[in-house]
Amino acid sequence: MSVLALAFYSLSPPALKEAAGGNSLPGQANHAVAYLVTAVALRWAYPRASPWRTLLLLMAYGCVLELLQTFVPERSPKVIDAVSSGVGAAMGAAVGRRLLDLVIRWARQDRVRFRDKGG
Repeated sequence: MSVLALAFYSLSPPALKEAAGGNSLPGQANHAVAYLVTAVALRWAYPRASPWRTLLLLMAYGCVLELLQTFVPERSPKVIDAVSSGVGAAMGAAVGRRLLDLVIRWARQDRVRFRDKGG
């Protein structure tokens, strides 16, 4: 869903984006946060995939979406947007698997405590 949301927000005319919820963060923070969340989701969905693969695929996807904005009325591609998307993807690819490991470790500890209490 995150990948589709990226395409929707990247390729929608500004009026449609505003009607769908608009931009809640200033500047390129929208790009960074959106790609960070998507990278984390991909790392969780495909834990055996290389973080480099996730990063490179999202960076390529972001660049393609930026270039496609050429064909959208009132939109234009910007290098700073592509860079912001790449920074978010890098952060998400780096921390996504680590977050999953922490959640798994926490869940295992919680189960052990539950079993020790006789549950």
